[in-house]
Amino acid sequence: MSSSCNVWIYLTHACNLRCNYCYQAHVNKKMSISTATASINWAFAAAQENKSCKSLSFMFYGGEPLINKEAFFTSVNHAKILSKNTKIDVKFSILTNATLLTKKIFDFIVDNNIKMQISIDGSPENHNINRKTIYGKGSFDLIGGNLSLSQVAAYKNVVASLVVNPSNVHLFSESINYIVSLGFNTLIFHLALEKTNIWDNNIMDIFREEVQKVIHNNCIRVVNNKVLSNSYISPLNSMAEKHISWKNSSKDQLLDEDNNTICQAAKSDWTIDINGDIYPCSRIVDDVNLKSEANRYKLGNVHLGIWDYNNLNAFRSWLPRKDPEDQCAKCHWKYICPNQCYALFVGIDNNKGKPWPNICKTTDVMAESIEKYIINNSSI
Repeated sequence: MSSSCNVWIYLTHACNLRCNYCYQAHVNKKMSISTATASINWAFAAAQENKSCKSLSFMFYGGEPLINKEAFFTSVNHAKILSKNTKIDVKFSILTNATLLTKKIFDFIVDNNIKMQISIDGSPENHNINRKTIYGKGSFDLIGGNLSLSQVAAYKNVVASLVVNPSNVHLFSESINYIVSLGFNTLIFHLALEKTNIWDNNIMDIFREEVQKVIHNNCIRVVNNKVLSNSYISPLNSMAEKHISWKNSSKDQLLDEDNNTICQAAKSDWTIDINGDIYPCSRIVDDVNLKSEANRYKLGNVHLGIWDYNNLNAFRSWLPRKDPEDQCAKCHWKYICPNQCYALFVGIDNNKGKPWPNICKTTDVMAESIEKYIINNSSI
């Protein structure tokens, strides 16, 4: 384990929305208080056993995790007690659609400095294209729950998260502008790249134009080997930072990078499902396309304390850049690519080391635009 270890905790698989691009199979089940407490206990015990793990970062996930707010409160409070007793530092984050926020929940998040990533796809019109309630209605007006969006955006540890797919890619830069106008300074966008989303040549041309607009509108640039911008937009900013590091690295540093992996699953990242089962990767737990892989890579349970080292070693055998047939290892952009997720490659295509074209095409567009317009400072 590394000096900082991450533990994903699934508080529920239930959700009050039905987003068009969601890959999860929502079921009305949630984690019990006893399992939440046992999950925190297990994480601290694992950290103590692995002496190099000096801090723990807990990420609360779902479904919509605030459906199970009692387990959320209990987990955070219990972790703080164990942190004090063990001298292991803790951080917390939650990924939420923010429709169930109340003043009590928000105050708890603020008081505990919990990083809150909320889902918002842009303006009401843009957001409601894909993010709908269980009744098929747009969900924009529900964001923030009992609070205003300006109150939420003013929180220093909030991140706006949007999803881009072929149905809304033409609105990408407009959506970024709108979210920034609300007061959000940190944004992250996710590309819906599964095979059900057709990123044809026309969509890719639109995506290329939109990426260039986002770079221009947010003035993403390099000054004295540092990436600066009006707002931090991941993965564009983070890819540009990796590009600088890549170009400034020695051959020995790159060789060391080749011997590692962007994925820390089963190394310093762990995932706990609602029943306490332990997995190396969050995507295995929540992706409907990967359900057949779940038992194959289950590592144990927080209540039973069992380990399956055969499953652990089997998962680690996926590590990218190890296989001579691995396309990622041969890719020009391998040091800055944000999508080297082997759970996706195996689960969707059942083909180790061969990412499906959507990943490579969109990465090429972002990487080429970053190199041309941010690193080399060409005019857009």
